[in-house]
Amino acid sequence: MATNRNSKLVVSKRTLFRFSGKEAAGRAISTDPTTVTITSTFLAATGQVTAKK
Repeated sequence: MATNRNSKLVVSKRTLFRFSGKEAAGRAISTDPTTVTITSTFLAATGQVTAKK
């Protein structure tokens, strides 16, 4: 079960990084503090949700 849980988390992170890359390329806001905060918050939330399952 632990392996499965980790795999889901890795997939979520890869999806987020892919999305962030597209946003950064389109808007050039990769260094914007707001973007960093949203990314960190999303990763934390994803980790909590995955851990509950």
